[in-house]
Amino acid sequence: MGYNIQIIKKGFLGIRPKNPFSIFAILVFIVSAITVLNTERTHKRSIQYDLAGYFSYLPAIFLEDDLSFHFTDKYNLDNKQFLASTSDTTLRVNRYSIGTAVLLSPFYAFKNKTLPTTSKLEKGGFSNIYLYEVIRATIIYVCLGFLFLRGILLYYFDDITTTLSILGIGLGTNLFYYSCVDALMSHACSFFLFSVLFWSTFQWLEKKNKKALPLLGITMGLIACVRLPNLIVGLLPLLWGIKSLACISERASLLWKQKWWISAALFCFLIGYFPQILYYKLATGHWWVNAYQGYSFWWEQPLFWRLMLSFRNGWLIYSPIMLLGLAGIYFTWKYYKEAFWPLFLFLIINIYVLSSWWCWWYIGFGMRAMVEALALMAFPFCVCISILIKRKFLRWFFALFFSACIYLNLFQTHQYIYAIMPWDGMNKETYFHIFGKTNPVDKEFILTRDSLINYNLDIHKAINDKNYRWEHLK
Repeated sequence: MGYNIQIIKKGFLGIRPKNPFSIFAILVFIVSAITVLNTERTHKRSIQYDLAGYFSYLPAIFLEDDLSFHFTDKYNLDNKQFLASTSDTTLRVNRYSIGTAVLLSPFYAFKNKTLPTTSKLEKGGFSNIYLYEVIRATIIYVCLGFLFLRGILLYYFDDITTTLSILGIGLGTNLFYYSCVDALMSHACSFFLFSVLFWSTFQWLEKKNKKALPLLGITMGLIACVRLPNLIVGLLPLLWGIKSLACISERASLLWKQKWWISAALFCFLIGYFPQILYYKLATGHWWVNAYQGYSFWWEQPLFWRLMLSFRNGWLIYSPIMLLGLAGIYFTWKYYKEAFWPLFLFLIINIYVLSSWWCWWYIGFGMRAMVEALALMAFPFCVCISILIKRKFLRWFFALFFSACIYLNLFQTHQYIYAIMPWDGMNKETYFHIFGKTNPVDKEFILTRDSLINYNLDIHKAINDKNYRWEHLK
């Protein structure tokens, strides 16, 4: 089928891209995200909690020269939420990883360089003008992620299937929200890195290009630097192309044959992860710090079904379009066995790890912890779409379901931006109470909604009490 992203044939303005519809789909995502950014003024939202943790590295490095983050005291930030004390109580360390700030730093630095001094001093490094720049940067990263995915998907699928996959994932899931609203979270940047890892794996194992290994290594390092549990995605390059037990010895032979390139990839991994350990060393004098000390994984109590189907941010409740991706896992087994095991095992292990975390509902819009996984789920998503659109009856069902899911996601994004959908405590009663409501809503409506909400304010119990974990929101 071939690798089909090159430009061919001259046309309007001198070029005509091959497979133009998938390029158009990425443009639709860009226009939609920029429209929300500009019309909803999402860069004027307050920077608190997790957002402050990920973002505060940038002013700390470029403006304040203060990796102890004492400067945040003057910004009315709840810095106790993202700053953890070390064994030396005089030292404070940011519990959120530095990787997101590393990716956003070129854009922040450019804006800082071009701003006049008066603008820099007006509100410091947390001003809206900086926030606007890094949200735009996040949108750029997501679009680059789609370009890498496009290169892979067009090798296996046609342009229409690839186009529908980009539109479905870009506009039909909460990736859209975390690209242009709460873009300071790590998930959209991780989506980009997962896409690059997928592409470099494809180049190495399908295109037989061992020179892709250094890129694979540094991408894995950055993935760890952004969010350490995401290293589970390493199953992709490890298992891609493994169809049976006989393939394992062939893979081992390949790794030994390319041992110097593998060594280069491992070295590049250390380069990618180095900003995190360097920060720990500069801030505490130690190369490693457990910044999440006191927070729990309940490995023997994974809340799998709640993570998937709870009205409290369940993945398939707020991104129902990914039912097609899950169905596609089965068809991947039937038609693309080389892709099945890495995708299936990643999905199962990732869901197990995420659902074992004390805060299994991951406060935010939808199941935000699954956003980066969408880069890998694009493949089975395409497999399912390619089957549905080739059958006349199923084609109409697909068109209706696909359109409804995109509309639902964009509508609920509107609800979350305007706080019609609460930031936490969603349940079935609250979900249907707010369903279909647009801004503005009256005060009585909000009071009724709040009476239905189940807030989990007892964080200590959620972290430490196993019985509370099981009983809460039964």
